[in-house]
Amino acid sequence: MPALLVHAEERSIVYANAPSASEIATALRRVSVDGGQWVGPAPRVTRTAVPGERFATHAAWLYAWPDTGRDPITDGRAGRVQQAAQAALDAVSIGWQPVEVIPYSPALHGPLSWWNSGEAAITQTGNNLPEMGGRFDAAENPIGPTTAQTHPTTARDQAARAAVGLGEILTPLVIIAGLGLGVYALDRAGLLSRRT
Repeated sequence: MPALLVHAEERSIVYANAPSASEIATALRRVSVDGGQWVGPAPRVTRTAVPGERFATHAAWLYAWPDTGRDPITDGRAGRVQQAAQAALDAVSIGWQPVEVIPYSPALHGPLSWWNSGEAAITQTGNNLPEMGGRFDAAENPIGPTTAQTHPTTARDQAARAAVGLGEILTPLVIIAGLGLGVYALDRAGLLSRRT
């Protein structure tokens, strides 16, 4: 059974604009190319938050055909799947980057049984971004099973994530403290109590 991995990334500056997992699944289910079909009940949806940059939503799903004699890359089916998936996702959100369609590799994308069972669609970040301590965890693999080999978290990664998280907490406190000191200084100088 020839199969392709369809993968796309959506980037939203405001998290509320990011598409939901159900919106993504509904849009992709409409794709139908030359008798092919999606493998499993739903796509794999994962999310990451890059502080100060964007909210990223990844969608991946295997698309396959029952025939075994033709290569979907060389016979043009891959291009048609790519175009159909792009159009379906663009109807949901304007932030989608170009959809990529690559030959399926069980070693990279997980076994067909993993996709067929629906296990591939079960993610920790499918419906919500990682929050607080979850931002320090290794990101979920957007195109296959998440393992220590595919998405390891090094000590440097954890330190960098901790520093970013600490900055997100401390920045508002520093601003509030600075405003308080400014008001105190103006009051001590008598500038707040003067009447003109």
